[in-house]
Amino acid sequence: MSAEAEAEVADATGEQPMPRNVAFPLLQMLKTAQEQHGLRHDDYGRYRQYCARRLRRLHKALKFTHGKDRYQARVVEARMCTDSRWLEMLLINAERAWAAAMEAKGEDEQTRERRQIAQRKLRRAAKVAAELARIAGEVGEPRAALEAEAYSSWMGGVALMENELKGAWDGALALLDRARRVWEQLSRVGDLDHAAMCRSRLQQLEPLIRYCRYKRGGGSSADNDEPMQEAEQELSAKMEAVLAEERARFRGSEGVSLEWRGTALVVRNEQTRLMLVQGIELAGQATAAGAGAEKRLALFDKAFMRLTDAQRSVRSDLATMSSEPGSASEQRGAEERTAQLQVLDAALGAMLIDRTVERNELLVAANKAAHAGSRPEELVRLYDTLLGNLAELQETVQEAAGGALCSTAQGAELLASIPARAAVVKAQRSLAIARGYALAARPLEAAALCLRAKEHAAKAQSGGEEETLKVAAEAAKLRAIYLADAAEASLSERAEAERSMQGLNLAADGSGAGPAPPKTLLESLDEFAPKAGVKGEAPRLVPVPLPPQPVPAAPIFLDTAFNLIAAPPSVAHRTAAGADAGAKQSAVAGLASRIFGWGGGKK
Repeated sequence: MSAEAEAEVADATGEQPMPRNVAFPLLQMLKTAQEQHGLRHDDYGRYRQYCARRLRRLHKALKFTHGKDRYQARVVEARMCTDSRWLEMLLINAERAWAAAMEAKGEDEQTRERRQIAQRKLRRAAKVAAELARIAGEVGEPRAALEAEAYSSWMGGVALMENELKGAWDGALALLDRARRVWEQLSRVGDLDHAAMCRSRLQQLEPLIRYCRYKRGGGSSADNDEPMQEAEQELSAKMEAVLAEERARFRGSEGVSLEWRGTALVVRNEQTRLMLVQGIELAGQATAAGAGAEKRLALFDKAFMRLTDAQRSVRSDLATMSSEPGSASEQRGAEERTAQLQVLDAALGAMLIDRTVERNELLVAANKAAHAGSRPEELVRLYDTLLGNLAELQETVQEAAGGALCSTAQGAELLASIPARAAVVKAQRSLAIARGYALAARPLEAAALCLRAKEHAAKAQSGGEEETLKVAAEAAKLRAIYLADAAEASLSERAEAERSMQGLNLAADGSGAGPAPPKTLLESLDEFAPKAGVKGEAPRLVPVPLPPQPVPAAPIFLDTAFNLIAAPPSVAHRTAAGADAGAKQSAVAGLASRIFGWGGGKK
């Protein structure tokens, strides 16, 4: 019966309509509750007490109490389960009974009564888990229904194993094997956290399945082939529904397509997907015209934060995938997911660089509007950054993820347009440097840079873009202006040189066409002529600068050949050899005087 038909029947009978697609993350609830309330240290008593408290709070919140004075049993029906708390109540009830059984089994002294308590509690947990699987299959999402079915199969298999009867091992093995198949299928759907929880459940199932096979013996299960095939077909149909739901979930959110330049992005992590969608939306708002430059820059910064967080999450997932071993089938699925994550990582990197180019172009436009070319050094720095971004974008699109980003038509078009965009940026950079030279009164260098800007613009004119044509026209205009300024400066310098050279005598013989400079007072002391005080003339007292005068210097004595000069006898004692001979004679005389007492006395 369709949802519309059920609603009409409910309106006619006055009953509540059957809820559909109730979200119920069973594995996440179990992981959180067990890790935070004792099972991290195998404290089943503490976990049982937590389940009892949580169950009491749920009963009060949902107004599902069992009477005040006497206990009145109430049954949970599918029509009541309008939200996930009803399903959680059944799950916590089953967990409480299972924790009590594990607590009874874990005691040091094992008696018959303790074993009976454990068996009774496990049968209770299996019964509640089966009820949970039935209701989740009616009102829950496809994935929630499969998780509840696997949980019910696991709990039923554990309850049958506790009986340790010969006929119970086949049933326990069938239930545990079904739970294993469901966990394996679910591990291939969803994000990496969900896959890790499914693999953890599989690791817990493996020793139980081996023990059941050992206790069952070498008996064959050929009689159960037909029911097994039917169960497999039913499981395949449910998995198809789960996969369809996942495809619809990962296709996009709120009309935002998760793709970049024609490359479809598969995002399995819900948190990563949310950050990616937010980053794309913020970047789209930043590139839209109409807002001010400051507001658009703030939107760009927020978009970069979201995209960077998404890329960090993707790389964390990649590290997790590479560090977890598995079976051959799991490794094939892991390789596929790793390839998808690598494409997503490369696309996020290229997206960040592409948006950075747009942000820097916005900064260039804002700088031109604010300063009107009065600060060319800032423009040169921005253009250098733009050139680096374009080179990084080209490298990322070409090499990242094995060239997957440039395999689409839009990616190839982007890759082909990068050299032209870089040539335009180089032309604009040359014009900015030319303006700096012009402000420094160097018009010839500025004109040469304008010519270089025209060359760069000519390289980018293959497509005839409007921006390229505008840059080429501006370069030609500025070059003409700078050449005119250079010519004017050259003429003014020539005129100044001619004025400074007037009155100079440049002839070799001293006879020049110009008049000789007048003598100063110091040069014409024997003449009577006014040298100072004449109206309209500067005083001419001393020639400036003063003429150079010879200065006497000490003679230079070269003693390089002094050892080859023979000294006359009268001054031989003053040379080095005579001094050494005199010293030796004095030493001999002193020794004789000390021995014999003569030759060294005072006169």
